[in-house]
Amino acid sequence: MAWLVAAMLVVAVGSAAWASLTGTAERLPAIALAAAICTASSCAALAITAWYQNTLNAIAGVLGGTLVRMCIPLLAGAASAAQRGVLWQAGFLGQLVWFFLVSLTIETALLLRLLRPATTNGVATGLLTNSVSDG
Repeated sequence: MAWLVAAMLVVAVGSAAWASLTGTAERLPAIALAAAICTASSCAALAITAWYQNTLNAIAGVLGGTLVRMCIPLLAGAASAAQRGVLWQAGFLGQLVWFFLVSLTIETALLLRLLRPATTNGVATGLLTNSVSDG
């Protein structure tokens, strides 16, 4: 999770710097909130997936993580759209989509590394693969 938080922090600082340089500093609260929401939902999804990683419910863990990962930003975007307040006018929804896609990319890379099947004598074993015996 530290890699995810660090990468999201770099992207958030880059987005904030870009907003400041282009004269759209009023977007800074929207950038900060969108980055925080997407980072928190990605961390929660990674934690759920890691919790169930070596159990018989590993697939349910991945699906549960996906549900959490998608619903939190979706609810935040829907709430912002319903209120049409200051965050909406600052482009919160666009920032939310940007940070969702960035965090999804980073999280996918981390999950591929986390969920790599174990190997025994060069043969992949695990929940989703068949193990081959020598006999």
